[in-house]
Amino acid sequence: RGHVQRWVHYSEDMRTVAQSIGKPLVILAHSMGGLVTLECMREGINGVDVRALMISNPLLGLAFEPPAVKAFFAKFFSKVAPGLLLGNELNADHLSHDAAMNEAYLSDPLITRKLSPRWFTEMQAATARVHQHAGSYTTPLLLMQGTADPITSAPKASEFFGRYGGPKTCQSYEGLYHEIFNEVERDTVIAAMIDWLNSHMESQ
Repeated sequence: RGHVQRWVHYSEDMRTVAQSIGKPLVILAHSMGGLVTLECMREGINGVDVRALMISNPLLGLAFEPPAVKAFFAKFFSKVAPGLLLGNELNADHLSHDAAMNEAYLSDPLITRKLSPRWFTEMQAATARVHQHAGSYTTPLLLMQGTADPITSAPKASEFFGRYGGPKTCQSYEGLYHEIFNEVERDTVIAAMIDWLNSHMESQ
């Protein structure tokens, strides 16, 4: 966990799961999952009918600039020690305004608080490819974005959305953090998502 040798490994996993379902799909993805999904869609999911993408606070850029020294060493260690796991410095208070949800995150035994240098450089490269491909996507997109996300970049997501080539809808939530489905206003967020999905499927 927290390490990948090549970002394409995530795409391979996602493609295998999607193909195993064997039915038309609507994909819901959050944060890093959004980047994995968009990169996999860029490469193509052979034989899979993806009817729509619903993506929340996607990892299309960081909301903060990593220190130059840390970025330099990440590139260096990506070559000489790619699997070295280092703390990712994620602040759980940046996930949601709901303290109980943040506590639940911290107590989840499946989370990882570490990332490898190779993961970081592969993530950057995948992000660049997805942005470059933005105008070539054709699958209907719902982008759900908390505007006050301190983890992933809302402006970068908006930039991608503006260049997205397919039908698109943006649901923007003023002041919400990274985990919009775990925010105090989550019922509103989920209801709006379901309304969009029902409307989209009725038009198919």
